[in-house]
Amino acid sequence: MLAMPLGYQERDHDIVDYQQYRLLPTFRARGPAPRSFDRGQFFACIGAAQTFGCFCDSPYPALLQQQIGIDALNLGCAGAGPTFFLNQPRLIELANRAKFVIIQVMSGRSEDNSCFRSDGLEWLYRRDDGVGLSAEIAYRELLARHDEDFVRRIVAETRSNWVSSFTSLLQKIEPPKILFWFSQRQTDYSERFDAVHRLFDEFPQLVNASMVDAIKPYVNEYVECISRRGMPQQLMNRFTGEPAVVDFTRSGEESYADSYNSYYPSPEMQVDAADALHDACLHVSQSDWAFKPGTSHPDSGRVTVETEQALEPLKHSLFARLRGIDSLAFAGDRRMIAWLQQYFDASDAPSDHQYICIDDHLRSDWDRAVRERRRVIVSSIADEDSVSRDVAREAYDGGITTPVLRLFADVFVNLACDDEPLHDAQEPQAISSMKYAIIGTPRSGTEFLCKVLTSTGEAGFPEEHLRLESQLLTRYCGFDCTRYLRMLMARRTTPNGVFGTKIISHFLHEHLSRSPALKRDLSQFRFVQVVRRDRVAQAISALLASKTGIWHVRNDSEKENYERALSKVAITDLDLQWVRWLSDGFDRENRHLTEFVVRHRLQSITVTYEDVVTNPAVHLKPVASFLGIGSEGLDSFVALKPTRSVLSESILAQYRESKYSGKRQSVRSLFRAFRLWRQRTPIQIGATSAEHVQRD
Repeated sequence: MLAMPLGYQERDHDIVDYQQYRLLPTFRARGPAPRSFDRGQFFACIGAAQTFGCFCDSPYPALLQQQIGIDALNLGCAGAGPTFFLNQPRLIELANRAKFVIIQVMSGRSEDNSCFRSDGLEWLYRRDDGVGLSAEIAYRELLARHDEDFVRRIVAETRSNWVSSFTSLLQKIEPPKILFWFSQRQTDYSERFDAVHRLFDEFPQLVNASMVDAIKPYVNEYVECISRRGMPQQLMNRFTGEPAVVDFTRSGEESYADSYNSYYPSPEMQVDAADALHDACLHVSQSDWAFKPGTSHPDSGRVTVETEQALEPLKHSLFARLRGIDSLAFAGDRRMIAWLQQYFDASDAPSDHQYICIDDHLRSDWDRAVRERRRVIVSSIADEDSVSRDVAREAYDGGITTPVLRLFADVFVNLACDDEPLHDAQEPQAISSMKYAIIGTPRSGTEFLCKVLTSTGEAGFPEEHLRLESQLLTRYCGFDCTRYLRMLMARRTTPNGVFGTKIISHFLHEHLSRSPALKRDLSQFRFVQVVRRDRVAQAISALLASKTGIWHVRNDSEKENYERALSKVAITDLDLQWVRWLSDGFDRENRHLTEFVVRHRLQSITVTYEDVVTNPAVHLKPVASFLGIGSEGLDSFVALKPTRSVLSESILAQYRESKYSGKRQSVRSLFRAFRLWRQRTPIQIGATSAEHVQRD
């Protein structure tokens, strides 16, 4: 039997050509094959279906090959765990000829234990009768037949075996090694024993932070990519261009076919993976073509998204503010300068900005900037700091005497600090004496609490700073979000030295995954976690906000607009199922936030939205005391008006009578509802889960 059968290609033939080839008599690999298997002429990627790249034309090994100029050997295998590769000495022999090896953190469900035997794949065999079954069915039976203590022992044994197997595998791999966490979740999670999907969590199933920490000492680099971008992925027939339906049914499970992929990483996630791995690959390979810090063209070797995608959220904030400022000179790399010129030239009121491409080295450009007394703003999508050094040198040589500002590190930060955009701010010498963050899920009431605390004049100016703009800049533009937060802490405080911010759950996790130093700074914060007791009402609020595009109602005029928008909304059965999917997602994200606070031993207090709006005088006083501010006047704050409507009450009544308000549904059926809802509604939520509703 082939270790990598044609199953994926047979199943997915109409979607993508995997270019599979027979690498060994017992192993079919995803193509294209490296041009040479000579030592050091390729890099190898060991992993499961995420590395293989189901439903993707270009998985991260292929993307890295395009960017760093070394052929990739993709050894991704469906359902593989570390034991599978331990049992394939010829694959290890091939990997040891590579220049370096990327090893994906693989699932723990493919590991042996006292109850089940595996061949290192996701198909398990009961030890008592030898019957084979999928890991999901096997563990579902385990939960049904045994008490929690027994299951805990089996899980602990499985995890111990996984660490032992993975350690042995890493010790057998000789070239420089990169351990790669590629998932939609953080490494740590709290398993529950009432359902198999709560025990496993998302891929890599059963693997937690302590397991990853145990194997890190055996590698040269560790990289994380936590992304949900592009999920769920609509599957398209590559021959007709029409949506394609794939039969996902597995032996022993209910029939299931769908036109969306909700499990394997999307093409966008594969881009994120390559982007996350890029620098580590250059570091361990130590080749002549590697990008050297300080050169002026770092983007030539880096995986990036389209410039438009990274900068889109800034069009209505940063770039809108710069439209009205005269005598600016944007200087930077060719790609960014071309984008800026196209953007500003297309605006209703064309500006007089000057555009200087430093690749051209034209002295006349700097002569004009000096003559017209322009302020120079460094602009680079790839590496702003590196380009800034080149620009500053050329500007000085050209006679520029005013400070050279960076578009993101200076101008964007200035606007976030409510300062003049061209202010030449110094690096902070001291930061706020007391700092706190309001955290919660979308539509939980965090915005209401921000407004209440801002009204005191003593609690800083809590608003959302770490959000989509800073997330994309950090991911794609080398933006230092830790410095950004420190600048805010130094410059955006009330006179008593208090700084406040608001962080929505998914943005918290995304920023932390990109900036480890941010976690150290946030550990000094106090946290106010806002929860909403009525998760269904929260989900209905998110549903209506996404359909109307109205997220807050602050006055009578906005209330009238909201009511007009509601009159055009029609609710379907799919919307009711979507409410269930959202409420379950909010519940999951709240648990993750609580686990984050507990795991890092953070100072925190929890407030419930319903209690605060019902009796502010009583329930806001503990918050004020926790933050060390006065509570006078908090009970009289009424700036935000509730958005509950006749329609929301009607939806609630329909939901309670529907089949979706009963027992918790399977993850698969909930994803199916979400995809159908996305197909039939004209409103785009923008991502794949409840935690990705963009505004609160």
